[in-house]
Amino acid sequence: MPDPEDPAGLSAAAGVYDIDIRAAQPGEPFAVLSDAAGVAGDVGWDNVPGQEPAVPAGERSLSVSLPGLPFVIGEPVVDGQDATRATMPLIDPASSQEVPGVRVVVTVDGDGTGLLPVLQIDDAEAYQRLDDASGGAGVSFEMAASDDLRIESPDPVDTGDGQIVPVAEFDVVDPAAGDSEAGVKIFSGGRAQQWDSSAGQPEPVTEGSAAASALTVEADDVETEGEEPTGNVDRLVAPVDGDLVADMDVEIAADGSTVTATAAPEMFSDPDATGPFHVDPSIKGGLHEWTAVRSGWPTSSSSYKYKGSEGVGLCPTTGYPVCDRHSISRLLFEFDMSGLPDGVSGGHVSSASFSAVGKHSYTCTKYSVSLYRTGANVVSSSTNWNSKGSWASDKKLSERKVTHRAGCAGQSYRVSWGAKAAAQVVANNNWNYLTLGLRANDEGNQVKWQRYVASQLDDGTSRKATFTVTFNRPPIMPSTASMRTKVSSTGDELDCATWSGDPTVMRTRRPYFQARGTDPDGGSPWNQKVQVKFRVIPQGSHTPRWESGWTSLKASGSTHRVQVPSGKALASNTVYKWHARTRDSSGKTSAWSDTTCWIRPDVTGPNPPDVSSSQYPGWPEGVHGAVGTSGTFTFKANGSNDLAAYKYSFNDGEKAGTIPTSGSTAKSVSFAPSRPGYNEVVVQSKDEAGIWSDETKYEFWVAYPARDGLWHMDEGTGTTAVNEVTTAPTAGDLTWSSGVTWGTGAWRETLADPNDPGDPRYVGDRSLVFDGTGFARSEGPAVAIDQSYTIMAFLKPADDFSGVGAAVSQEGENRSAFHLGYTNNANCNTDVDEETGLQVPCWGLWVKDADEVSAGHQAARSDVPAVAGQWVHVVGMYDASDPANPTLSVRVCDPTDAPATPEPVMVQVDPVMWTAPGPMRLGSGIRGGTPEWVFRGAVDDVRVYRELVDNERLNRICTGAETA
Repeated sequence: MPDPEDPAGLSAAAGVYDIDIRAAQPGEPFAVLSDAAGVAGDVGWDNVPGQEPAVPAGERSLSVSLPGLPFVIGEPVVDGQDATRATMPLIDPASSQEVPGVRVVVTVDGDGTGLLPVLQIDDAEAYQRLDDASGGAGVSFEMAASDDLRIESPDPVDTGDGQIVPVAEFDVVDPAAGDSEAGVKIFSGGRAQQWDSSAGQPEPVTEGSAAASALTVEADDVETEGEEPTGNVDRLVAPVDGDLVADMDVEIAADGSTVTATAAPEMFSDPDATGPFHVDPSIKGGLHEWTAVRSGWPTSSSSYKYKGSEGVGLCPTTGYPVCDRHSISRLLFEFDMSGLPDGVSGGHVSSASFSAVGKHSYTCTKYSVSLYRTGANVVSSSTNWNSKGSWASDKKLSERKVTHRAGCAGQSYRVSWGAKAAAQVVANNNWNYLTLGLRANDEGNQVKWQRYVASQLDDGTSRKATFTVTFNRPPIMPSTASMRTKVSSTGDELDCATWSGDPTVMRTRRPYFQARGTDPDGGSPWNQKVQVKFRVIPQGSHTPRWESGWTSLKASGSTHRVQVPSGKALASNTVYKWHARTRDSSGKTSAWSDTTCWIRPDVTGPNPPDVSSSQYPGWPEGVHGAVGTSGTFTFKANGSNDLAAYKYSFNDGEKAGTIPTSGSTAKSVSFAPSRPGYNEVVVQSKDEAGIWSDETKYEFWVAYPARDGLWHMDEGTGTTAVNEVTTAPTAGDLTWSSGVTWGTGAWRETLADPNDPGDPRYVGDRSLVFDGTGFARSEGPAVAIDQSYTIMAFLKPADDFSGVGAAVSQEGENRSAFHLGYTNNANCNTDVDEETGLQVPCWGLWVKDADEVSAGHQAARSDVPAVAGQWVHVVGMYDASDPANPTLSVRVCDPTDAPATPEPVMVQVDPVMWTAPGPMRLGSGIRGGTPEWVFRGAVDDVRVYRELVDNERLNRICTGAETA
């Protein structure tokens, strides 16, 4: 479409829709109507408050084409007398010549709300030419909707007096817009009609003609004045009274993408028909429509969407030749009410008015003009006097005495009529359209003639008739989701507890209540503000403990919060219910919330819990259990009945946690002490209000590991090393025969100067030295190999040691069960000797899978290398505290640098499933009764425990701090 600012272009005043008129190839659109700004559903009635249009996401357009005709639509030529009309020729592309006798004329509504494409056909011969070119398919218009829109067939409506009237040929809707499933109507097609020119060319009378100036009427004390013309008849918009008129055949595609209007061919062969013929599928946007109807032309719709002004009242022929026919005129205005928000009922409408600009009155005397509700929708391009709807007395809304004559005292320009009843009917019946009518109260006297503007003045200035509705919906009851409580202004928001048996427990007597205040009219542009009130009532009572005042007005959707005042503090451990309600700025209120929220203030902490354990009774009940042996510790409510959790900590966080509970339910935890002697667990209980009790400290003593064997090897002479453990069961003393000699002890060599006779430290410390041919044995087994145990010894490899050497083992019938010593296994995490290319031996503990000669083994190997001539303290442990997942570990400590001792190397192994009843053996293991893995080096201070030993004690032994 040419630039509307360009005088040569095709323009539409007000520019509501984008309208593009253009040349087109055969079958392509020559006109497009689009709602790029998203005004549909809002413009056309003055909603106060009104809705701001949202820019649509899609294209929202409707295009017009002539399918089936193999002709090009030529460039539009704007009418020199009417800038809203353009004519386009049909061009035969084969010859580039215009097709004679036919043309497309497009008239754009002056307010930019729609367009009327008309195919003007001069005569039957021209029609036959088109029919032949289309292959006998005749002449059709096709309207195609953009992908985001859908074309539908509208339902007919009741005008209000039982008369059923078709609304339009089709509606074009945006199914994704609006609040309802029906979507929002964007465009509609008026009644698709065709007409000839049988009535001939009308000759309207213009103001200032001789006939007009000679007209005079006498009235009481009133000058005789001339009347304005009744308006031009435009056959390119509507038929003239007397023309042959026929309906076109309209078909909407099943998928709602197109609608086709096909001309009835019979008219063109009718001998009584007179060309030129006009084929018109009118298209308009979803804005209001208007027309003037006259009793003298009962079937004419020529004033549809008239420009300038039209009149109400009597226009007689007697003495009044400008009227041409004795006629009564009335005006109809249709308003699109789809912008009225959902949920507005008649009771919400506080006022409504219709207003229009009065352009002329016959006299200065004020006469009554009345407003009627004529139906839900009766205005279209075919509306005439015979289809004007109901004007019964019960449809009358209001009347005004006015004069619009220029220069008169009391002249009115824009006049408003009360129309509240009409707005209430619309709201109660969910009408999408409303038609109002204006008429003179006295239609028998031309002196009472008045004229009104519907859309624009003669010069194109917009002066729309408006329908104003003022409504106010009550605010919405606060929702359960928005109703929350808080202990403090900065605390967590607590959800509404809707059951009195499980109230929200709060650690305060002055809680905060909050709820969201919402109003359906709170959005733009109404911006209705809201207040909230709260009340709290004791359970079982109807009298509020406290009811707040109204909070300050805030925007809809805002959260309102109040705190119970100090003078109304709630009682601790009493159950209360609370509600909220809303009020808008006009004073309309919601009901109290139908959801009841329950709370129970609680500011009294619970009693310190009781703690007990049968495995580890509290001090001073004696020493019990052992390191690594689990015990069950039970926490009890001690008289409290509203507990939520217990919190505990063993030995300053060695094991700590929180256990949920409820009421007075006791809870238990399992704990395996990792240290002998003094242990403790500190326990607190928390109630439902979140208050922690005072601490309960439960003290208990864990037995130190009992040695099942301790051989200091400090005798220095003979072939016996005495076991200092003499209580049964005991492994007994160690004895040997050959291959074993006495040497200096580990502590003497590492922690004292063995070459200084004056150094008093560890003077009597001795060891056994094995040369690889001898071994020492105890009298019986040292440990039960399928239970937890700890074995340890100070070991020093000889200068010529190599391979694998078991310093300490315990015999079975065919194999030794465990072996503590050095190994050159490839899995040692040590370096490779550069000279030999072999793995540097490491310290390890390995355990046989069965008492069989060929049995495999599982091992834990240290990262610490075994070095000739270097004393280390080697500890091996088998931990069966979890019988299904036991572990082996090996720990190596340097007596001169115990703090640098690496963490033990621990591996998970399969459970040991056999027993080894034989004696403990030093210097080798056995295989089928024969020594294997002989150890070459010194052994000192061998200790065996039938349980696990903690690292603290191991460090004391390693450094000589615990020798006994």
